[in-house]
Amino acid sequence: VVGKEEVVVANCGDCRAVLGVSGGAALPLSRDHKPERPDEKERVEAAGGNVVNWDCSRVLGVLATSRSIGDYYLKPYVSAEPEVTVHKRSVSDEFLIIASDGLWDVVPNELACELVSKCFRGQVR
Repeated sequence: VVGKEEVVVANCGDCRAVLGVSGGAALPLSRDHKPERPDEKERVEAAGGNVVNWDCSRVLGVLATSRSIGDYYLKPYVSAEPEVTVHKRSVSDEFLIIASDGLWDVVPNELACELVSKCFRGQVR
């Protein structure tokens, strides 16, 4: 939610919100919920599940995210509780990128913000 005074992001999974600030810098407003994150792995294991590392870390060897609104069959190991970030807006805030892992798996936060910033300045065609 983008308000006059703050930006509020509630994230559950591996979609990501990144704020572009003056000069093309990137300010992450969410964190990916990956099973290899120590706090997420601990939460999964405390619920009686496990994290299996095949091609990547997966909850019960199945799901590559540790939080999800769907995937009911993996409850209680996969949580639907979002992490919430509140960012106080400032004059240096320029844009907000909200995207799935389809972008973030191949484009780092900094590059995405640099490209969007260049587009706004008319430097990318």
